[in-house]
Amino acid sequence: MSREVVTKQDLAKVKAEAAGEPEADQFKDRLMKYIPGEIVSLFILLDGLARNAPEGVSKGVIGWVVFVVLLVGTWFYLRRIQKVTKWQQLLISTAAFAVWVFYLGGPFDSFSWYNQFYGNLLLPVYTFGIALVEAKA
Repeated sequence: MSREVVTKQDLAKVKAEAAGEPEADQFKDRLMKYIPGEIVSLFILLDGLARNAPEGVSKGVIGWVVFVVLLVGTWFYLRRIQKVTKWQQLLISTAAFAVWVFYLGGPFDSFSWYNQFYGNLLLPVYTFGIALVEAKA
């Protein structure tokens, strides 16, 4: 199964194969394809390492560098490795990574206004909302 979301418009462009026409991705399929689980997992690993860095290492700076590098990296990973070409899907998935990091705390913990409760509210609302969207080219 490809990582790119397949819409009805995409299927209209492709002729039916001998085995029959493929179906457009449903809610749960889009949900799975929009969340970059492998990038979130990598962030969890690197964030844990940064939080346990030895004294003298700026944990806050390392946390923000990891976040920014993976945020930008999400776009390129999906585009080059997973072959996702739809810019809307790339944007949704990159934002999904940022929402997950916000939920987990990550470098946002360094802000005085940050409260885990905000992430607890944002994550399910964003996750449910993105799966309603059919990414277009």
